[in-house]
Amino acid sequence: FAVVIVSWFEILTNFGLNTLLTREVSRDRAQANRYLVNTSILRLRLAGLSAPLVLAVILVWSNVSTLTPETAVAIIILAIAQLPSSLSYGLTALFYAYEKAEYPAAISVITVMLKVALGVPALLVNNFSPAKGVIARAVFLIVLKPLQRFLQVRLVAHFNPPEHHVGLFHQFKPGGALLVELHVN
Repeated sequence: FAVVIVSWFEILTNFGLNTLLTREVSRDRAQANRYLVNTSILRLRLAGLSAPLVLAVILVWSNVSTLTPETAVAIIILAIAQLPSSLSYGLTALFYAYEKAEYPAAISVITVMLKVALGVPALLVNNFSPAKGVIARAVFLIVLKPLQRFLQVRLVAHFNPPEHHVGLFHQFKPGGALLVELHVN
């Protein structure tokens, strides 16, 4: 149930931005920085706008139905996990625009292997309780999605020459929080 609720908000947060980024950067690679930064900022803003909606759904559903506290916590954790996941989708779209789909595929394989390696022990510890299992999965998503994003950024920076330099988040530095350099071929 929690995954379905959060999936609704994931649709709102991404809202076709992956397709836009892939299509426009494929057309004009010189605009990669502009589209990546703008779609990433838009994703974060849409996530911020959807946060009150997630809380409203939790409040309404707990008053109308029997929403357990574990499920409410799982919804909140999964919603938080969507932030790095959404940014990761943007980087994946950039790989697709440059026709480098093998990198996101390799990263997905590594991420799934880590999910299984870490998730099965978490389920065993929680006696296969569905609610606790969802919470454990959500916690692992919060850990693994940033790792996946890091691997994507490192792959782009490592495998591509600097002549097609693209700065990610160079123009958007609130408090100097996030500064990543990408080299895209």
